[in-house]
Amino acid sequence: MNQDQGLHRKLILIRVLVWGQVAGVLWQALSLAIDDVPEIFLRVSPFSFLWPILIIAGMHLFHLDSILAGLLPKGMLALFTAIACLGTTAAAVVGVLFYYQIPPDLRLPEWNLPFLAAWIALAIFLVAFLAAAYAAFRMFTQNAAPEA
Repeated sequence: MNQDQGLHRKLILIRVLVWGQVAGVLWQALSLAIDDVPEIFLRVSPFSFLWPILIIAGMHLFHLDSILAGLLPKGMLALFTAIACLGTTAAAVVGVLFYYQIPPDLRLPEWNLPFLAAWIALAIFLVAFLAAAYAAFRMFTQNAAPEA
């Protein structure tokens, strides 16, 4: 594998990690805001919607992903990805388990939306984790195809 392929695979891993985490965080903020309508910013700050957009803009406009891919070795990048993905997936699992610990006779019909939102957040973070794991696996494997 030549240098450009290694850098390209590191870039893919960084982009998959960032997009997956941003999608999950935005979904959680959006579901809280929808749950609090008409007082949208009761539990969610406007910054909760702004910072993920700023991260994506910084990654694509200022090429921060290229800077990280050039600075971090493959092992450190894979470790950081595992910590970030496993941490957010574990937090989403705790969010789902929270709703299962509420006794059935105390559950209100208004809790159906947050319960569904917690499951969707868990699904988003699991997909992001699996995509990042695949990208990390691809980063460490050699390209078997001959170069042209």
